[in-house]
Amino acid sequence: MSVRLRAGPTALAWPAAVVLSLALARLLSGSLPGLALTIAFLVTLVVPGLALGRLLRLGDAFDAVLLAAAAIPLGCAGWSAALMVGMIVHAPLWAVAAAGLVASCALLALLPGGSAPGLRELAGPAAAGAVLALLASRFESPLHGDALFHAGRVRKLLDLHELSLSGLSSVWHGSPHAGYVVPVLQAIDAIAAGAAGVEPSTAYPLLIPAAAALLPLAGYVLGRSGAGMLAGLAAAILLCSDAVLRGTLEAVQQPPAFAFFVLVPVTLALLLAASRAGFDSRTARVLLLAVASIAIVHATYAVVPLACIAAVVILTRRGWRLLAAAVTATAVIYAVIWAVALRGGAPGPPQPPILNSVFATWGSHPLVAQAGWMLDGRLYVAVAVLALVPLLLFYRRRHAVSAAVLAGALALCSLPAVPALLTEVFGYGQVKRFPRSGLPWALTAAIVVVELAAVTGTLRRLLPVAAGLVLASLGYQALAPEGAAATALITAIAVAATVAVVAIAVRRLPVRLNPASPAAMAAVALLAAASLAGSLRADHAYLTDTIENGPALPRSLPSVPAAVVNWCRGHDDGFPVVLAEPAIGYQLAGECDIYPLALPQERSRGELRNAPAARARSVNIALRPGASRTLRSHILDRYHVGYIVVNTASTPHAAAALAGDPRISPVLQDGDWSVYRVHA
Repeated sequence: MSVRLRAGPTALAWPAAVVLSLALARLLSGSLPGLALTIAFLVTLVVPGLALGRLLRLGDAFDAVLLAAAAIPLGCAGWSAALMVGMIVHAPLWAVAAAGLVASCALLALLPGGSAPGLRELAGPAAAGAVLALLASRFESPLHGDALFHAGRVRKLLDLHELSLSGLSSVWHGSPHAGYVVPVLQAIDAIAAGAAGVEPSTAYPLLIPAAAALLPLAGYVLGRSGAGMLAGLAAAILLCSDAVLRGTLEAVQQPPAFAFFVLVPVTLALLLAASRAGFDSRTARVLLLAVASIAIVHATYAVVPLACIAAVVILTRRGWRLLAAAVTATAVIYAVIWAVALRGGAPGPPQPPILNSVFATWGSHPLVAQAGWMLDGRLYVAVAVLALVPLLLFYRRRHAVSAAVLAGALALCSLPAVPALLTEVFGYGQVKRFPRSGLPWALTAAIVVVELAAVTGTLRRLLPVAAGLVLASLGYQALAPEGAAATALITAIAVAATVAVVAIAVRRLPVRLNPASPAAMAAVALLAAASLAGSLRADHAYLTDTIENGPALPRSLPSVPAAVVNWCRGHDDGFPVVLAEPAIGYQLAGECDIYPLALPQERSRGELRNAPAARARSVNIALRPGASRTLRSHILDRYHVGYIVVNTASTPHAAAALAGDPRISPVLQDGDWSVYRVHA
């Protein structure tokens, strides 16, 4: 691939813009830390993505909207490569960040950008992103749940003197978590937090608006690539509403939600663009990198775009080399994950049984996803499923390619026996998320909304149709027709859609990827909003309460008090190993520079090489009153324990057991909480 360099008075424009943006973020961090982090996050993610897009010469192949969206997965791909190099050479994150941003600015300054028309169209998704980011700021909450895990990775990335697989492990000198061998999204978060000068654990919840700002663009570009601008408007409304009403916005900065609500829609939009371009080299390259970025950000979710690519390739009978390359790249990433994070690990504990509300089962194996779990009272999802086969076959198959995207994803959840295969590989906890949030419902539903608006035509006809959609959505919520019959119907539709895709390919029937029928923007927005009435009625109390009071925190084990957290943050001996109950160690790792000796069972399923069960037993033995000093000393030495944290409310006899040990001395007492130093 030949590269032409250019230089001139504008060569410093990109470096200057990046420096000024990061300086502004630093300036705002004291008074408006959320805004400061949003600026730093978007600059950190998008600038390398635009640079990689320019290196791939996408400026002449994509318009401004698609190019801006493609910069999101390309930015993840670029930082993935930089982070892997940093871990191999054991460089600190600041060096990786500086090298990545300098290289990105150099590429943007020296390479021609191409035409990339349609810059004005980008203003709509950008404005919607700003509004959603403002709304998302009400969903920020103190660290809890999975956020503690990711915040802990952000802390390690920022505070470790050098990057390495073992350094970024949950435990000292351990193996990485299988889902985040290369924690690229956490690295982008860390660079943004470092650039803005915000404490990592404080910064992580404040990154919710930064990620939320990208949702309207992701939804818009998906619908637009499939059926034009109005379908993009409808898809953006449906996707963003789904995230807001169903609680996803509270965790949209975390890799699972970010992958499903941002990376997957953008990747599918790139798939539709590649199909329209005949899978030429430029669109194929960027699509391949987008799939790889999903596999790195959250490994299991890559199977969703792979299934969609396979369906489109089969339908159009083009793009076989791309499909093979995407499967190979994903397989290589999975092989690396297995080699460094799973190989040789102790068998994990049995997973909880499958909920009947999630899968219909055959014996002990999941057969297909249950309708109630998949549809969840959402009328627009039901409309998308019912419209799938007609969109494949009718309208002279002008929507067949877009419908094939949903058909491929639906096969993962509703084609009999496929869920059983996936759960054997990924586990129930991962596969059950596919039908819930991972399928591209918004694309198919948006096409139906636009076609309906076009057929309705006049305002006199539009209002009764909108009223009918409101009543249907409310009735759907009230009746919840999502039992065994609905599950069987969805399974039949999945089978029929699979047969239709294969039949069209075998018979070599022509398919087209054309915009939907023309319709008015106000009509499309009205009908899309009307289909959400039931969801809004069901979730309005949650939404209103969250906007007024912030998200409600789940009740869990007693949280570590601020005095203990502040003391652990103030120590000056690097990342010491802390022996504590697994739940306490998990929280401390998210808020302090420490390595916990043990983690809760549900938090260590992806870290089997770290022997989580043995670690938990060691903690129980060390805090047991009857344990001998010799055995406790052996545990302290084996795991290089530097401190012990005890909550006497949950382990009332631990303090007495530790009191007579000469190697252990108390350094902090705060109510029921005690911190002990372990001497060599």
